[in-house]
Parts: sequence; C-alpha cells; structure tokens
Amino acid sequence: VDGIVTDSTLGLNGGTIKAGTLDATLTFTPPILTAVLVDTTAPTVSISAPSASSTSTGPITYTVTYADGAFSASTLAVGNVTLNKTGTADGTVAVTGSGTTRTVTISSITGTGTLGITLAAGTASDVAGNTAPASSASGTFTVAAPAAPTVTAISPPSGSTAGGTSVTITGTGF
Repeated sequence: VDGIVTDSTLGLNGGTIKAGTLDATLTFTPPILTAVLVDTTAPTVSISAPSASSTSTGPITYTVTYADGAFSASTLAVGNVTLNKTGTADGTVAVTGSGTTRTVTISSITGTGTLGITLAAGTASDVAGNTAPASSASGTFTVAAPAAPTVTAISPPSGSTAGGTSVTITGTGF
C-alpha cells in the first residue's frame, strides 16, 4: 500500500526472483493495519439561527460550530464571511472565539431588507489536512426601519417664548 512503511520482510509466497543463475529468497509478513487510520473526511461547519429574527440597528450574532474528531484549527476571519443582503440592509461583520466555536457578530446595521451570512471554504482543518467546505447560507433576519419618534409632551404647551426660554419635548424614540 503506497505510503505505509513496515518493518516486516518481503516474501514471494513460494515464488522466486532470478538474476541469471542466482535465486533470491524474500519473506514478507503483512503489517497489521487495524491501527492505521486514513482520514479523508473534512470538518463540517454549521451556523446557528440568528440571535434575533428582526432588528433596526443590531447587533445580531451567529454561532459557527466546526465538528471533526481530529479537529486541528480554525482560521475563520472577517474576510471569510460573506454578508448576504437584500434591499438596502447592510452591516459590519466581526469574528471572535476559539477552538471549534466562533461567533460572527453583525453590528452597525442600517437600511431595510434581510441579512444573513455564508462562510468561505477552508476556514478549518483537521490533523490529516482536510479542510472545511464552504457553508450553506445561514438563516436570515429582517432589518426594519427604526420606529419614528413619538412626542408625548411639549413644555411650555403654548404661547410665545422670550429669548433664553427653554422648550422641553418629551417622548420616545429620539
């Protein structure tokens, strides 16, 4: 088997090798291969649902999890994350975490539409050198326009004001 080294000797199973009139005697004991592991399975990558189904400003997070019994490392960085956008929705991506778990955070969210993420191939590897494939698209969340402010009171309620008079407006969403 190509690439497997054995300390056993090589035999011809009753055959001979001749060079002119000389015979060579070889013996081969097959190696025990039960402890040999050939790993051709790439790490898998999964992306959680977004931390909220809608927002007007964020932040929203996704948990990225790699799985492989022989996991070695993840190199997931901002440049490996594609922000899937509809409408005018947009945001800023950050990546944190270690080991088999990373958190992708989308902040400074603006516009309206939906946002989700996709990860590039090769963002994790196992000890055999197999690399993770590109992810499927994550679930999305809705980016809604911020609510309009609501005025609940103005003080003074009416009349003219002289220089230096303060007007107080109270409400929500300012």
